[in-house]
Amino acid sequence: MKRAFICVFGLIAALGAVLGLMAFNYVPKIAQNTAVGDVPVGALTKPEAEQKLRVWWDEKKRQPLSFQPKEGVRLPETTPEALGLICDFEASLLPIPLETFWESLKARLPGSKAPSRVLDPVFSLDPKAAEKLAKQVASAVGKPVPARALWKDGQVERRNETPVLELVSAELEAVCREAILSNQPIDLPLAVAKKRVPDEALAQIQDVVSEFTTRFPHNLNRNSNIRNASQRLNGIILMPGDTVSFNDTVGERTVREGFKVAGIYLNGRHDTGIGGGICQVSTTLYNAALLGGVSVVKRRNHSMPVPYVPVGRDAAVNYGVIDLELRNDGPEPIALSSTYENGRITFRILGKKDPSVTMEIVREGYSSWARGEKRVADSSLPPGTQKVIEKGSDGHAVTTYRVVYRDGVEIKREKLGVSRYTASPRIIAYGPAKTEKPQPIPASESRSEVIEVSDPIWPDP
Repeated sequence: MKRAFICVFGLIAALGAVLGLMAFNYVPKIAQNTAVGDVPVGALTKPEAEQKLRVWWDEKKRQPLSFQPKEGVRLPETTPEALGLICDFEASLLPIPLETFWESLKARLPGSKAPSRVLDPVFSLDPKAAEKLAKQVASAVGKPVPARALWKDGQVERRNETPVLELVSAELEAVCREAILSNQPIDLPLAVAKKRVPDEALAQIQDVVSEFTTRFPHNLNRNSNIRNASQRLNGIILMPGDTVSFNDTVGERTVREGFKVAGIYLNGRHDTGIGGGICQVSTTLYNAALLGGVSVVKRRNHSMPVPYVPVGRDAAVNYGVIDLELRNDGPEPIALSSTYENGRITFRILGKKDPSVTMEIVREGYSSWARGEKRVADSSLPPGTQKVIEKGSDGHAVTTYRVVYRDGVEIKREKLGVSRYTASPRIIAYGPAKTEKPQPIPASESRSEVIEVSDPIWPDP
């Protein structure tokens, strides 16, 4: 009996020693019947499981992935890799607990079965790739029809913005993961985009805050340019803080854009160029903006006075060089409205009028100086005859202010700047005597710039 007891004790001791040694050398592993997505990782160490996930992802990320057609949005086939989707192997395995030696031993006993456990792999999305996809969606759905406010038939006409769908980037990673794991097309998360001009904001535009009109003579090309440019500005809405650029809105003055050759100023002299007459549009808008309390970010006068407004109240534009920029610094939205009629152009600032406030444009410190005269020989003229090549212009300078009144009392005087107009000489060509050497006609010494203008006495060729 004693001998049997000693044998059993020895056997137990030996078994305990063996189990102890096994436990000491045991490397923790993931429980049986565990998977990450489609990848079984049970009974593997975490480094082994990570390597297995890497092999799976190297193949998966290059497999074709399509988009489910939705709301008219159709995008070309792609791959998870092209979408900027990245599998985070460490994060995917992090929540999986490792079995202890005794848990592993228990799972191997007869009749014991580990429960199944499937975890989703963890993905991240490259923000640049998501931005690129958002642009693809925007291109596919098209641009929204912007809100407009116009002056039509003696009243303000408002047109609500028609929104479009946009990609909900915050949900993109989740739907991409679902598509990859289910081998189904991506169901793009789309939502109606937020309106730039909410309907309730548009409804606040009810009154004519200010208006200004300039007139022009009959000239087909020039009048066509005025109509073309003014139509591109008609109805534009500026929310509080918004800035509008004349050049960005009207665009480059090219024949392709419907602009024609008409009178311009070139280096302080009259000439012709594509888009002549557009400065009358910018000048008319500028004056309406001044009377409507709109802030002026950029403005520059012409090199010579223009015939449709007094000196100090013009606004020159030249695409890519000289711009007129206006900003709405008020608390409510406003709109720019243009009306083209035969012989005149009118701009109105539409918004919510404060009847107690009026504005006035005041000019002070006016000065002028003579233009001078230059005579140049022209061998094409008979001796003793002469011809006026350029009528020239006197120089001018004036300081312009915007004065604001409330109930007839001045509350603000804003200096708009000093406008200086370079004097250009009157140039007369004459037929020289046979012994006199002809001289070339000199260019004006005024600053080099190309600025559109109209002058009734200088019609287009």
